[in-house]
Amino acid sequence: MPDQHSSYKAIFHRHDVQLAGIIVVMAVIFSALSKSFLSASNLVSLLENYSVMAIMSAGLLVVLISGGIDISFAAIAAVSQYVMATVLVRIGGNWLVAFGLSAGFGILLGVVNALLIYYLRALAVIVTISMMTFYFALLMFVTMANPSIIYPTGSRMTFRCLVSPFRW
Repeated sequence: MPDQHSSYKAIFHRHDVQLAGIIVVMAVIFSALSKSFLSASNLVSLLENYSVMAIMSAGLLVVLISGGIDISFAAIAAVSQYVMATVLVRIGGNWLVAFGLSAGFGILLGVVNALLIYYLRALAVIVTISMMTFYFALLMFVTMANPSIIYPTGSRMTFRCLVSPFRW
């Protein structure tokens, strides 16, 4: 029969338990220093500000668990966002169309990475760094290095896009 003390010791040596403990200690310290830290408005603000990062981290977690690595996920997200916004500005659409376009284009770019890794037998880190550079360069070329500023202008999914369209 295993010693009860050694099983507790083994649990506390796990990195995920240590990280959770650090987060709890930080939350206690911050809530003691500021009465508004654990307020509903602050928690909602944190969720809004970090939701995109959490979604991207969840996708990257799947890649890391499978034993791979992907450096190009930020570039793929930026290109997918630009394509989705450009299509919605030009032809209109709703949130379902926006999600489908963005997810579909992101999957397409991810498949390009996967095919390059598989058929070239190259290291994933080399391919994804190269494709990240290529995707960002392509985005800079298409947008003429102007930042895309897209925001909703009404209660429906209408956008005003302050970026120069692609010109040949």
